[in-house]
Amino acid sequence: MSLTFAWSFLNAPLIGAFLECVIGLAPPLHKAFFNEPDQGGIFKAWLTASVKNAGDLFATLQLVAVGAKLSGSLLKMKKGEASGHVKVIPTLSIFFIRFVLWPI
Repeated sequence: MSLTFAWSFLNAPLIGAFLECVIGLAPPLHKAFFNEPDQGGIFKAWLTASVKNAGDLFATLQLVAVGAKLSGSLLKMKKGEASGHVKVIPTLSIFFIRFVLWPI
């Protein structure tokens, strides 16, 4: 039971944060990933550049995904089908964080 609960928190952002901590806090790994190639940064030229390019696309890909979902919902609504319902608790949580917690 507790293992299943713990497993539910294991997701891509958590794994990424863990890897970032390991790479950023271990001096040999930090040197290999972030120093210039002539100073021992063996991953600087190809790996970190690729990850940076993928990270630059993140916001754009989010907009494309949201637009596709909205388009699908609009097409369903035009056909007279149900386009789904919005759950109250997640919506209120998002509004609370966005409009109450973040401005503080």
